[in-house]
Amino acid sequence: MRLRRRRPDAGPPGTVDVAASGDVPTAPPFLEVKVAGERVLLVRTPAGLAAFGAACPHLGQPLKRGELDGTTLTCRHHRHRYDVTDGTCVWPGPGDDGLVLLEAGETDGRVWVRPPTGRG
Repeated sequence: MRLRRRRPDAGPPGTVDVAASGDVPTAPPFLEVKVAGERVLLVRTPAGLAAFGAACPHLGQPLKRGELDGTTLTCRHHRHRYDVTDGTCVWPGPGDDGLVLLEAGETDGRVWVRPPTGRG
């Protein structure tokens, strides 16, 4: 993981500057950053930027090298699939835990993420 210079003014109040916009990939390996001590993945899809916990909710395996098809991310380890636009588990089904999405955006060529509630 590369160290990045953080700019406190990159996003709305309460957010953390985490990367240059051009650093967020559309294919694996995805960009992993730390936000308030939590590992977060940044992914660019046809629907836009997504930020979520870096571990698969199923068994905690890393998602950094998962497969992305449109907005569906597949964990390489046990093939669970998640919609990165809303976090739902689309396979094996909605009864499984989904991704925890974080608010993220881009301002002036920089990516910002709002830390998980109660952190920061």
